[in-house]
Amino acid sequence: MQPAVKRLAIYAHYDAAGLVRRFTTHYLAELAKSCQRVEFVSTAALSDTELAKAARHCDHAVTKDNEGFDFGMWKHVIDNLDLHDIDELVLTNSSVFGPMFPLEPMFAKMTAADCDFWGATDNYEHAWHLQSYFLVFKRPVLEDIAFRRFWDSVLPYRDKLQIIRSYEIGMTLHL
Repeated sequence: MQPAVKRLAIYAHYDAAGLVRRFTTHYLAELAKSCQRVEFVSTAALSDTELAKAARHCDHAVTKDNEGFDFGMWKHVIDNLDLHDIDELVLTNSSVFGPMFPLEPMFAKMTAADCDFWGATDNYEHAWHLQSYFLVFKRPVLEDIAFRRFWDSVLPYRDKLQIIRSYEIGMTLHL
């Protein structure tokens, strides 16, 4: 029997009304079934009550200034992580509803696949890339200096198109 994959998920959250909605807590609970750790980071103005809704389903729940969109949130957590003790890093966000089905079969299939990173959806707008709402990076990527260099280069842009071009498209091309 193979040992369990050590998987960490970072969930980037934003809600204009400052709420942690039911679809978010559902997603966090589903991530927790397949991930040994779940980190929640939000750029919304969340009350303690709202933040507690997320905290019930993850290991850490924090807020930060609204800079850099999802990539700024992921960078905020990644910069404070030791990636050496995990096998897969999942980056996801609150821009989608779901999951509608258990995540474990998808994780199991892709963990066994011969790839170093993958995403749930690819896109050809602007240039081919993996959409950033659900990305998974395996140990070879996490150990590669190119991955660290990418995150070191992430700036707190406030323009969504700049984020897409530089980081969503840029990450796929960089790796």
